[in-house]
Amino acid sequence: MDQPLIEVAQEIIRQTLDEAKAFINTPASVKLSEADTKAYFIEPLLAALGWRGIGIVSREFRVKSSGEFIDYVMLEDGKPLLAIEAKPIQTSLTAKDSAQLVQYCVIEGIQWAALTNGRELQFFNTYLTPDLDAKRVLTLSLLGYDTDAEFIAVVQQLALLSRQSIILPQGAESWLRQRRMDDRLRSVLLDSSSATAKSMRKALDEAGIKTSPSEITTWVRSNLLKESTVITQPKPMPPSLVPAQEDDVFGNTVERKFDPLTSSVFKSHLHLLPILQEIMQLVAKLDPDSNWRDMRHYFAASNKAGETFLAIKRSGNVIIVGLSLPESAAHPRLDEETFDFRWNRITKTVSLSGAREVDDQLSNLISGAIENAGLFPSRSKRFFGSNMRDLLNAGLVQPGEKLFLMKGTFQVAQATFTPSAQIDWQGKLYSVPSDLDFARAMGNKSLNGWTSWYVERAGRLVQLFELREQLTNQ
Repeated sequence: MDQPLIEVAQEIIRQTLDEAKAFINTPASVKLSEADTKAYFIEPLLAALGWRGIGIVSREFRVKSSGEFIDYVMLEDGKPLLAIEAKPIQTSLTAKDSAQLVQYCVIEGIQWAALTNGRELQFFNTYLTPDLDAKRVLTLSLLGYDTDAEFIAVVQQLALLSRQSIILPQGAESWLRQRRMDDRLRSVLLDSSSATAKSMRKALDEAGIKTSPSEITTWVRSNLLKESTVITQPKPMPPSLVPAQEDDVFGNTVERKFDPLTSSVFKSHLHLLPILQEIMQLVAKLDPDSNWRDMRHYFAASNKAGETFLAIKRSGNVIIVGLSLPESAAHPRLDEETFDFRWNRITKTVSLSGAREVDDQLSNLISGAIENAGLFPSRSKRFFGSNMRDLLNAGLVQPGEKLFLMKGTFQVAQATFTPSAQIDWQGKLYSVPSDLDFARAMGNKSLNGWTSWYVERAGRLVQLFELREQLTNQ
């Protein structure tokens, strides 16, 4: 593609992917079918990559000796070169989907294949052996960008599927050859037991230079092997990703390697990882000796002395950053810590929805948290010592008053507050607001009922937590 077309293509790709991100990040999004996903998100990308026109794009391509079809097969001079299988945007790509697509391509003699749901894309060379993992040459998060530079990186990888790349020998074919050669040479040169390493050691020995196998591999790594320019994975996380052993806020000892990609904190919200990356890089700059821990429900950063100054959790499609700041700290971006972390040293929070929000203001706030971390006593549970009976006795909740279980702006359940200070829901009485039945109704394994149950006051909904705060401040 010439330069003007590249610019136009990038603009179309940016608009399409931005719309996909907006759709995914919208609460209570409508369910999109595979056909809708194709129309809204996949076909615009294919057109931008040069795949358009009669005789170039074949839809519903029938597989030989089978009643099955491939969604798209791209042709050049009548020869099928690239197959693309689409899935609904709100579903995950499975190993079965990948295996089925590759099998169809093997039958049809199609070298290149891609599986996508508009959020993720898996790229295959079906000629490679021995198994499916070897054939999968690229896994790309289409929505895993926040900055312009990250978007360009996505486009560069997506361009491997362009018509020009698939047709010309200096495109995907050359890219894959270079990548495989790079991987293989690194493997051989860095293997101190390989024949190549032994030959190098022998040559040095003949020159009167006595070396060890580890010295040779160290020299190769330092002098010959630079970072690969092949972009296949997101940029690496900063250092200090060390195993941690510590009691969490519930008194359970945890020991696990810090790995955000496999942690339950983000699960299917990997598009938020660029925000975490920016925060970690900022923390590494402010405190090079900091360490990170996976605390099951959130991540925590501590200084060299082991004093925690920052914690991170996900809430919906935003990241909540908890900071160890003085109670008197005030800033337009700061919110009070309202039981998000259940940790008395985390006093303030900041909500982030994009990596651009990791800015100088946040840097100053984190710096304050680092300086203030050592002033806190040992970690302990936050205990208020109040229950629903206390709310009733104080007149903060009235018998017969309606309670509303809320998940964001969505009402999950409605109940009644009884004269015995219990919650009457579906004919059953509950003495605490955090019962597991309420968590199941929310689709969770657990919940903080004090922040999930609301009462109506002056035309607005108020958390039971806020009423309990009034009680403790009296």
